[in-house]
This record gives sequence, C-alpha cells and structure tokens, in this order.
Amino acid sequence: MKSNPHPLPLPIQLPAYKSRITWHNVTKNQCITPLRYFEPETIDDLRAIVMAAESENIRVRAVGSGHSFSGVALTDGFMVNPKKLKNLLPLDTSQLKPEFRGRNLVHVEGGIRLCDLSRLLDKEMGLSLSSLGTIAVQTLSGAVATGTHGTGWDKPSIPDMVQAITLVTHGGRVLQIEPSHGITDPDAFDRPGVELVQNDDYFHAAVLSMGSMGITYSLVLEVIPLIWLNEVKTPTTTWSRVRQSVLSGDIFTAAPHVSLRINPYPQKNSVEHSVQMVKMYNVPPIRWNYSNLNQRFRNVSAMIGGKIPGLVDLIVRYQNMFPHTIPNAVEYSLKSTKDSTYKNKSYRVFNQGMRQVSKRGLSCEWAFPLESGNHVEAVETAFEIVQKAIGFGKLYQNSPITLRVAPPSRHFLATSFGQRMIYVEFPMVIGTKGAEEMLDRYQEAMIGLGGRPHWGKFHNRLLAADELIPPLYEKWDAWCKVFYELNPNRTFDNQFTDRMGFRRRREFLATHQQTFSPKY
Repeated sequence: MKSNPHPLPLPIQLPAYKSRITWHNVTKNQCITPLRYFEPETIDDLRAIVMAAESENIRVRAVGSGHSFSGVALTDGFMVNPKKLKNLLPLDTSQLKPEFRGRNLVHVEGGIRLCDLSRLLDKEMGLSLSSLGTIAVQTLSGAVATGTHGTGWDKPSIPDMVQAITLVTHGGRVLQIEPSHGITDPDAFDRPGVELVQNDDYFHAAVLSMGSMGITYSLVLEVIPLIWLNEVKTPTTTWSRVRQSVLSGDIFTAAPHVSLRINPYPQKNSVEHSVQMVKMYNVPPIRWNYSNLNQRFRNVSAMIGGKIPGLVDLIVRYQNMFPHTIPNAVEYSLKSTKDSTYKNKSYRVFNQGMRQVSKRGLSCEWAFPLESGNHVEAVETAFEIVQKAIGFGKLYQNSPITLRVAPPSRHFLATSFGQRMIYVEFPMVIGTKGAEEMLDRYQEAMIGLGGRPHWGKFHNRLLAADELIPPLYEKWDAWCKVFYELNPNRTFDNQFTDRMGFRRRREFLATHQQTFSPKY
C-alpha cells in the first residue's frame, strides 16, 4: 500500500440530503425508508458521508438504478445514490506500467448507467464493453458489485473487465485497489489523497463485494474496439435433441454469444419441451437504407411486446383469470420471435429491448459448474416442479427458463469463480398469482443441487448462509478477511449482509469486542 504525500483535506460538510424518503427498486419487491438519502457529486461528498456515518455508528449503503431483486442495497441508515457520478475521468498513461499503456483502458465514475457508458464509449472512442446482460440500465458500480454477466464461452462478465477500483472505505480513506501485478507503476503513482493498494486478495474481494467494503467512486475497465453483432433467434427445436449438447457445453460454442430459452411445459399432446437458441455473431458494420430496415429492428412481435406501456399488465390480468392458457402463451413467445436479420452495434444487440418487461420481471438465477452437469438436472427438475405446481395449486411459470454461460472468474465471490459456469434463470412476471411461491420452489431445488445464487437476483430462501454459502466458495475465508479489514466498524453492513452470513457474529465479536449501537 502506497500513501500519497498529499492527503485530501477533511470534508467540510455533508452534501445535501433528503430525510426519511421511501425508496423502492424498479420491480417494487424491495422497499426501505432510509434515515438520509444522498445524491453525491464528488469524491469528497462520498468521504463526508462515510465519515459522518461512522461518527454516529450509522450504516451506509450505495444504491444503483434499482434493478436488483435482492435486498443488497437496502439500509435504514444513510442511502447513497451515485447517479450524478457519471463521467469519464482522465487516465494518466504516464502512471501506468509500459505493458498496459497501449491497451483499451477507460476510467469512469461508478454511477454511470451501462447504457450511457456504452453510448459514450461508442461516440467518444469507438470502443465497447465486451459483454452485457439482457438489460443495460444498471449503474456500472452496481453491476460490478453484484456480478452482472452476459453470455459467452470466453467473454468476461462485467466485474472481470475491471482493472482497478477506487473505493471510499472506513475512516473516509480512498483506496485505488489493483491486483498484485496491476496496471499502475507504484513509483509513478501520483493521485492526491489516494492510497494505491496492489494486492490480489484485496482486489478480488473488493471488486465483487455487494457494496459491503465501501462505496465505489470509480473504476478502470479494459474494453474492446466497437463490434457489430447479428442476432439469430432460431426456430424452436426440442430439449431431447439439444440435451447432450447442453450437458457437454458444446452448444454454447456455436457463436461468440449463445443463450437458450426453454419452455418448462411440454408441447401440446407431446412430452417434448421447446427450446429456442439465441446466437450472436460478429459482422462487419452496415449502412442502413430503406431496403434493409428489417436489419435495424428486431422481430416485430418481440419489439411490440417489450415496449408498449400497459401490455404486460393486460397479459398478466388475462393469465391470472385463465391460467391454463399460460403454457401455450410461453410456446407462442418462443415460436413467434424467431429472427435472423437483426444487426446492430453490440451494446444495442445485447440489450433485449424489454423495457416494460424489465419493470415487471422477477427472477432467481443459479450458476452450476459445467463439469458437474447439474445445470441439466436443474432444468429437468424445473420441468417436474411446474407440473406439480399445476396439480397442487394451479400455479404456473409464465416465462421461458433461460440458460447462459460465463468463463471462470478470479473474483472470490463471483458465481463463476474458478470454473466455467452455466446459469439457469427462472423469470416470472410480478403480479402473476403465485409468482413468489414458484420462485421459492425453484430456490429450494437449486440449493439442493449446489447452485451458486446470483447476488442481485431473488433468493430469500438463503437464510442460514453461514452454512450454505461458504462450501460453494473456496476463497470465502479470504474474502471475509478483507471484509473485516475494510469494514471493521460494520459501517457498510445491512440486512442483506447479516442474512447472508458475511459477518460471522461470534467470531467477529470475539476478536473485535464490539457491538453495533447507533447513537441516533
């Protein structure tokens, strides 16, 4: 750790805040009334907030755009929304090691949304992120902290694009954290008030920390030259035809980016389950004209279904009245969206355009090592769950099951840590009768199969996390050690960290002899 000889002055005062507003996420399944709500504009604002919280033994958490279904950002103390911290920052290449000076590195504040960052990289630099999820309205810092991923055999998830993270942590300290062989030359480092930490354990713990080690101010990302993609949504095939290829993982090597959409209900008068493969291929840039506008837009059914306000509400109401129509509706959604003409810049293709659905969607997602084969068992277990749900309670799954892939990650609590993972997601639409009951059933089954939960998705069944989570992550103890060091006073804890068992209370209290008692 290298301290700068020119420390930052102490913040003079807290930035403006609102008291006791009610915050909820986009899907409104998470809601909280924090003591104070901040929208900081500078790194000094962040320092002042953290120092004020610590002085009063009040918890502080950063919240992004509200697209996490878990309670990862909730706090009844100080809530920090970094949406005004959305600028590209200068990156002084003279402070980088020579081998990193020619790489596509960008320094950006953490409050920027992924969609805005993508447009900015395109417009200003002709660059792009190498992968994105199906929506891009999340803040960069939130997407990194919760392990947001896209799909691709060798395409890194968003946290794995990070080369350095600037964190405002306990005591108002500002750390620039990098791997041991990081991008910065320690002898050339000159960033007033910032301490350079080049340590593998710190880096791989702090990048993906669910906001529990401090507040992210900025990140250095490695990006790629802008690419164009052709999205191909194939005609449906059947689960029995692709099962072996899914089991081996070969199906995910058919294109740079591959995902599967599976109907959990068998086809009418059949035992077969329909499967649609979504493939994204690299293509040269195109120029649009009136004769090929079909290349510029997705399948009309998909575009209409995702963007017309109120349509999702009408569909949910109808399905709640006539739930027996849901299996056919899921089948139709697969067969009606086939398309092979859509070509665009990568970040526009990654974004599935489901604006209305993203506000009503709720899902749990679980990662399974490819080598285990448990991803196939997870899908087939889901087939059994949906059939039993019909018989016992007339409950229905009203969206296709989705499969994606991600390469191994080195971040300690990444769902793909150490192994190539297949992600199995169970989406539901809020307002559907029994939606959370169905998600509960999936969760219990996936826990039994040893799945790793996506930190930003719905997983309320993980209650005894001290027993359930550590066996899934061989670097759990190393992560906890950094967590204790960067968050010794529990300033960045919340209900989520308590429930997930990030702080082993007996061990922590025995070594620190401290309790948490707010002064207010």
